[in-house]
Amino acid sequence: MTQLNSPAPSAGPAGRLHLKLVVYQPPEQDAGPAAPPIGVPYEIRDHLARKVAVALDVLALAEADGVAAVCAAAAEDAAYPLNQLIDLFAARYQTSAGRARSHAMRMVRERMGVVQDRCWEKVSARERREQITSLVREGLSVEAIAQRLKVTVRTVLRHKHAAGLTSRTYLYDEWAPRILGHLRVFPETEFSGGDLARLLLGEPSNRFVPTLRRLEREGQVISVACIRDSSSPTVRVTRWRLAPEEGGGSGDAEV
Repeated sequence: MTQLNSPAPSAGPAGRLHLKLVVYQPPEQDAGPAAPPIGVPYEIRDHLARKVAVALDVLALAEADGVAAVCAAAAEDAAYPLNQLIDLFAARYQTSAGRARSHAMRMVRERMGVVQDRCWEKVSARERREQITSLVREGLSVEAIAQRLKVTVRTVLRHKHAAGLTSRTYLYDEWAPRILGHLRVFPETEFSGGDLARLLLGEPSNRFVPTLRRLEREGQVISVACIRDSSSPTVRVTRWRLAPEEGGGSGDAEV
């Protein structure tokens, strides 16, 4: 609100009147505590979620039948109540639009009959685990699987662990034939677990040590205690080589 305030016009040096322009500002109110979340009745959210669920069911049937007009109408029927539901969740929980949408879609999925253990996120995770398991059994490395599926190495390892593919039994069944095949190519050469990992996996690791010890107990390889290299004469390391055909078993110490 703008007003002219001139209680007593005064003449200046040149005899001109001076008018002062005053801009009125309402007094500032003291900022109180944050407003509590808006109480949205559950019945309203339930009603909107059911409307969205019905529209999405119709949309799925129309897409299966290939009826474009019905698809457009069903999509429009689902969009408006879904946006209303998202706004209600954002107001109820004082949260962002993304989190409100997650709440809304979770409620809609429940109304569609999608039970908790078959929700979309878990179905996607289960399919990815099956895909990773299949690629692991094909012999691909963790890095190759991560690059092919465009996921992190940590994700691949997590799914391998969940599928039970990191146990010693699985490692033995998977890698014992490959280790023996490599040792048969170099029957007189000793290899440590780290050497075999660098050759077969492309990275240093001790994951083959339990497999090599089991092969030693079975008499297929023999262990050799030696030093790591000439520059580290006090560092002991165990290496393995292929056992003789006569069956020989115990490791001979060699320094």
